[in-house]
Amino acid sequence: MTIRLISKNRYIGGIRDARFYRIAIIFLYAIIALWLNILINTPPARGYEISIYAAYSPIFWFLFILTIILGIGLTIYFIVRSISLWKYSLPAILIADTVVLFLPTIRNYEFCALGGSDIFAHLGWSKFILNTGHIMDGDHYPAMHIMMATVDQLSLLNPAILAAIISFVFFMLYVLSLFILGRAVFKDDKAAALLATFGSPLLFSFAHYAFYPFLFAIFFFPLLFYIMRKIERSENKGAYYTCFIILSLFIVFCHPMITLILLLILGVFYGYVQISNRFQLGFSCRFDILNMTAIVGITFVFWYIHFKSISSMGKSVISSLLGTRDTETIMAYNLDMVSQSGAPLIRVIEGFIKVYGPAVIYIVVALLITTYLVNEFLTKRRYADEMIYVVFFLLSIAFGAALTLGYFIVFEFIRATSFAIIMATIVCGIGFYALLKNTGTPNSKKIFTLVVVIMLCSVSILSVLNVYPSPWTMSAGKHMTKMEISGIDWVLTKQD
Repeated sequence: MTIRLISKNRYIGGIRDARFYRIAIIFLYAIIALWLNILINTPPARGYEISIYAAYSPIFWFLFILTIILGIGLTIYFIVRSISLWKYSLPAILIADTVVLFLPTIRNYEFCALGGSDIFAHLGWSKFILNTGHIMDGDHYPAMHIMMATVDQLSLLNPAILAAIISFVFFMLYVLSLFILGRAVFKDDKAAALLATFGSPLLFSFAHYAFYPFLFAIFFFPLLFYIMRKIERSENKGAYYTCFIILSLFIVFCHPMITLILLLILGVFYGYVQISNRFQLGFSCRFDILNMTAIVGITFVFWYIHFKSISSMGKSVISSLLGTRDTETIMAYNLDMVSQSGAPLIRVIEGFIKVYGPAVIYIVVALLITTYLVNEFLTKRRYADEMIYVVFFLLSIAFGAALTLGYFIVFEFIRATSFAIIMATIVCGIGFYALLKNTGTPNSKKIFTLVVVIMLCSVSILSVLNVYPSPWTMSAGKHMTKMEISGIDWVLTKQD
């Protein structure tokens, strides 16, 4: 009798919980509908705006931030409780990301960039391909330009909107790649959802809309890791090797530095396999590392050897490494700006948190998780397969430090640390899922949920406010108005 009563109470409690969860999901999407209504009814920009965020009312941003908090909170809660309703809360986070990425288009900006921005060079190279059917001399990464020209030919949209759509598609592909990577590593949809949730914050700031082939190429890394993982376990290896080669060649023709990072990854992967075999660490590998490295390396050399600009960049890097070239580093440039501004220390710390805080939080947390995973591996021989991502993360830290402290072609902190941000995202997802699996008591799970939700909400909100320049980040809006476009067109057509 007692057992039946307990079972009945659990059944009733389960029904009540299920109703509460569904009401929470409905409430979440009702909030989204409210701020979408405000968004649609806000008039577009008629001139220059110092801040794209100030164009919308405080109630809009309150509801928007509430969506992020509820979306992340419900997703993590459902993952921890093994409830499949994260399939409905996770898309809410991605809807918020989508709106942020398309804000310049919604505001009717001509271009969310100034005249000297990279996007105009890439659009110019794409238009040259469209007009002539040939790649312009000196176009050493034509992959994105060919893609842009193809999409431009097939659509009726203007280049600015096309560039925004392509940037959005690559970011969503990145999040999807993290999802399938998590599923491949742990064979659990909860791990996949957790990894995708960690990938949802807009950590790459202005690079999300700057149309950087650099970022598009590096967004493929989680997908490459997934393919490498599937080769380990799948019988249909030929199909996955074909996919790996196609993606690798796309990276080669997309950006030279990302190709170098890929070669470094393959080299470190090979070294890790040899060490594992030598000391019997429990990591097995059936991936043909040497042949894949040869394909990527030979293609890279034969393509880029013809460009003088690449050779001069290589000489600059070597000169900087040897100390024979006096160049300003990213670190020195930023410290010099702080020194010249004369800002008090509290303002400097505030600016650092607002601009670089999200990336630093991810990297610091990933370092803490790295110590946990390494300790588990050394003492209990656990997570031998997952340790390869820890090794890649440590490689990314070293590479990011080299780019920040030395002169290595790129000169933005976000681009210099983008590899580290991606690897930190993967390590955080893997590490927190491992901690979740080892968490048994209800109180421990509550603490786990609270920590992850606070971390992700803080990072996501700071990231949203750092995508576009504004007084919040001590900068002004950088977009071109119709008047500015008309003036530039007049100068170019009437210059005689």
